[in-house]
Amino acid sequence: FPHETSVAATNTALVRMVPDGWHVRPGSPVRVLNDSMPEPDLAVVRGAIRDYKNRHPEPKDIGLAVEVSDSSLEHDSGEKLAGYAAAGIPVYWVVNIPNRRVDVYTGPSGPADTPSYADHRSYGPDEEVPLVLDGREVGRIAVRDVLP
Repeated sequence: FPHETSVAATNTALVRMVPDGWHVRPGSPVRVLNDSMPEPDLAVVRGAIRDYKNRHPEPKDIGLAVEVSDSSLEHDSGEKLAGYAAAGIPVYWVVNIPNRRVDVYTGPSGPADTPSYADHRSYGPDEEVPLVLDGREVGRIAVRDVLP
């Protein structure tokens, strides 16, 4: 069960790291373009949990979307990446289980013919991924801590 292990480990690391004014939402829908409602494995969302009791978080509310990828790597690095980039989600992580790394995407294009992210960096098992919210690094998470 590598996927579930990695989701739980990433959730734990993020919950310990996110500052006041943000919270982690595991496996919950987020509203993006055209009322599309993907369910990232994890999202770091502005505000309190109860701020969303009557609505789903929208792109302006989301600081980070995370997909943990094992068998879904192609989809998460393709269609899901394009959807998050088109919606303007500022930071997108793919916890890449097969390649034992975390792929970090920043600089979303917003709506475009081929939505994508301007910047991509991969962090290996001996590195730390910066957690960036609102353009500010709030901490670092060791890649080995989020891999199964």
